[in-house]
Amino acid sequence: MTLKRVKISEDSEADLLIKSRRRCALCFGLENDFREKKGQIAHIDKNRSNSDINNLVFLCLDHHDRYDSSTSQSKGIKKKELIKYRDDLYSYIKKWGKVNSFNDGLDYLDELIDKFSLYAISDENSTLDFPFVAKNAACNHAIFIADNIFAIDRCGSSISESIKSSYQNTGISFFVPIGSIKSTLKQRLKVKDFYINFDISNEEIHQIEFGLNDEEGDGRFYFIDRGVNLIPEKSDSIELYISDKKIVDYVLETLGSLPLNFSNHIKQLNQ
Repeated sequence: MTLKRVKISEDSEADLLIKSRRRCALCFGLENDFREKKGQIAHIDKNRSNSDINNLVFLCLDHHDRYDSSTSQSKGIKKKELIKYRDDLYSYIKKWGKVNSFNDGLDYLDELIDKFSLYAISDENSTLDFPFVAKNAACNHAIFIADNIFAIDRCGSSISESIKSSYQNTGISFFVPIGSIKSTLKQRLKVKDFYINFDISNEEIHQIEFGLNDEEGDGRFYFIDRGVNLIPEKSDSIELYISDKKIVDYVLETLGSLPLNFSNHIKQLNQ
């Protein structure tokens, strides 16, 4: 006997999409992937007549198809497993919302944004060509690490795919206050995003390359030499220079000795 499908109410559908932020519970639980996905609402018990909100979960198209087509013999995703991943996702989203709301608690570290997992290269033909790469659970920032490099930049889909195919998780994790930095830059200084690259040699930072994008989409780049002089790539107004120097000073102060300390740690891993 085929059970009659019960249409999910508009309120339940909206509630689920808001709670999940259109993030796939299985992408998050299995692959540490927090990116927004095209997907569908799935029934956890696979009973389409049971549209109770607690029996619903947002899945990407691929995972929805795989979950619905799995059988007990294929050792597919179990009901309790999916519920655990969904609840973990909801918990992370609550923390993520606290960071993005921007308040005075700038020392708050969020595991979704600020916790980075370290990966070691396993394929010498990788397009990234860094011995180590770290990415956060939100998959929106990556750190590229070598003996003399510590660079923070955005993590696009191509970088995520390269990490997935050419790197192995070392099991090492560490925190970088990306959430606090980005919130401050955006809310107080009207800067949308930043890029920073530390050139490290003999346990000293020799030069720093710093790039930023403002809310109008304009990008500016600076080099900081050993004398801590801020050198613009091109001539800008003195007012803009002074404002940008405050941004650079804030980012460097927030990161502190992390680049040097981590560079030394990487050397120990290579020994």
